[in-house]
Amino acid sequence: MACIGEIIGTGIIGSMVSFPVMKFLFGKSNLTLFFYTPSFVLATLMGASVAFLFLKTMQKNKMLSKLKENING
Repeated sequence: MACIGEIIGTGIIGSMVSFPVMKFLFGKSNLTLFFYTPSFVLATLMGASVAFLFLKTMQKNKMLSKLKENING
């Protein structure tokens, strides 16, 4: 769920929130609200995929449960 949240939060919402800043910095007035969304979504898809594989590997090696035990005491 964290990977999906990352894609939605950073990829879609983050690109829309950063649009006014990017528009100001680059000085382009003819861009749409979703102009930067494809690049944001692509970057978060790659990052979320790596994180997902990392978490699955940790789960398979039982490292994830050991970390949870250490955190809970």
